[in-house]
Amino acid sequence: MNDLERRLGDAVEAHGVPGASAAVLIGDAVHLAATGLANRQTAAPATPDTPFQIGSATKAMTASLVMQSVERGQIELDAPVRHYLPEFRLAGPSTAITVRHLLTHTSGIKGDFFIDLGDGPDALARYVEALRDVPTLYEPGRFYSYCNAGYPVLGRICEVTGQGMWDDLLKSRLFDPLGMTRSASRPADRAALGTAIGYDRAPDGTWKPGVLSSRSTGPSGSTVASTAGDLLRFARMHLDHGKGRDGTSVLSTKTVLEMRIPQVRVPGDSFAGSWGLGWMLMNWDGVAQYGHDGATAGSLSLLRVFPARRIAIALLCNAGDGANFMRSMAGALFQDLVQVNFPKPPTPSERSFDLRQYAGRYERYFAAVEVEPEGNELICRAFNLTQSGEQTPREPVQIFRLKPKTAEMFVEPAKAGGRPPLSAVFLEFDASGAPQFLFAGARAMKRVA
Repeated sequence: MNDLERRLGDAVEAHGVPGASAAVLIGDAVHLAATGLANRQTAAPATPDTPFQIGSATKAMTASLVMQSVERGQIELDAPVRHYLPEFRLAGPSTAITVRHLLTHTSGIKGDFFIDLGDGPDALARYVEALRDVPTLYEPGRFYSYCNAGYPVLGRICEVTGQGMWDDLLKSRLFDPLGMTRSASRPADRAALGTAIGYDRAPDGTWKPGVLSSRSTGPSGSTVASTAGDLLRFARMHLDHGKGRDGTSVLSTKTVLEMRIPQVRVPGDSFAGSWGLGWMLMNWDGVAQYGHDGATAGSLSLLRVFPARRIAIALLCNAGDGANFMRSMAGALFQDLVQVNFPKPPTPSERSFDLRQYAGRYERYFAAVEVEPEGNELICRAFNLTQSGEQTPREPVQIFRLKPKTAEMFVEPAKAGGRPPLSAVFLEFDASGAPQFLFAGARAMKRVA
C-alpha cells in the first residue's frame, strides 16, 4: 500500500476521470489516498477528506437501520409492509409484500421509479403515496430484480417505527457512533463538507455536472455523500461484530452475520452470486466477499469486504462513465491483496438452439428491448423510454448480438478491450417454451409483445 496514491493517480490519468479516492483496510491498518479534482470549475483538489456521492452503497446503510429496528422489536422482517404503512398501495398486488422482500429486491415492484418530491420532511411519505401509480412485474418472492423503489419505502418504515426523519436516524444511529464525521445526506451539510461535484460526459466529450436527485429517494442512494475512509468505518463495524468506534454496539453479532446469509440467487451470477439483507454476496475463487456498489449524479462507488482476510476496499470517483476506471483499480487491488479476479465472462456454447420462442418485446422503466432471432444469435435492439413509457428516440440507442450459452443464458461474444461482454438471462418459460422475462442489467424486463 506504500504506492496506493501513485497507482490511483495512474489509473485516474489512464481513464480520464476528474478525481478519485480510495481507502483500504488490512487487518487494523487503514491506508488512504486521493487524487485529481473534486471540482473542475474551481480546481479544488480531491483529498482523503473529500466526500463523494456514494449512490446505492447507501442501501447497505438503510438496511443496517432496518436491522437495528428489528433488534429493537420495532420491525419484523416477514411482516407485510402495510402493517407499518397502511397507505402503501401499488398499481398491482401489494398486500403480500414484506419488509424482507424490499431488502432483497424480490418485491416485484417495477423498480426504477424516480420522482422529485422536494427535500421537505414529508418527502418519503409523499414517495410512498406516489407509488400508487407504479405497477408490479410479478408476485413477491418469485425472483430477484434490482428495485430502487423498495428502499425509500424501507426508509419511511424506519421513520414511522423510529419516530424520526431518515436523515436524522442515519446520523444518530450510524454516522455518529461510527465516527463518520465526513458523511452527510442533506444538501447544506454536503456542501459544508466540500463534497466533490459529480460529472457526466456530454456527447461532445465535455463534462457536465451530474443532476442531483431529491430526498424522496435518499434511502436508495440519491443523497448520501461520504469519504472512502468513512465507508471503511461502516464496513469495519460489520467486520467487528457490530461494534462502533468506542466499542458500543451498533448491531449485534447475530444481525451482522444474518445480513450476509444468501436470501435469493441473482440470475446468471453476472455481478453477484446472491443477495443478502442489504448486501450483494459473491464467492470468487473460493473467497467469500460482500459489499455494495453505487452510481448517481455523475459519481461511482465501490465497497467490498473480504471477512476471512479482514480486508475491505472503498473506491470513489466523480465520473459517471468511470466504470472502466473502477474495474481497473478495484481489479488490481483484488488481485494484489486477496489474489482473486473479477469472474471471467461466460462464453457461448457450440450447440444449436431453436431461438424463435425468444422473439418479442421486453420492457421495464426507462428501457425496452426488442429481441429477434437470426440464425444462432439473438439481435437485441435497446430503446430508451420515458417514465410514462414513451419511446424516445424512435430508433434503437444500441444493438447487441447475443449467442446462447444455455437455453436460459445468452452472452455477447468477447471483444478485445473496452467493456466486459454483456449477458442476459431469460426466465419463467411458459408451456409453449416462451420466456416471460428477460433479466439484464440486474433487472427483470417483462415480455409485453
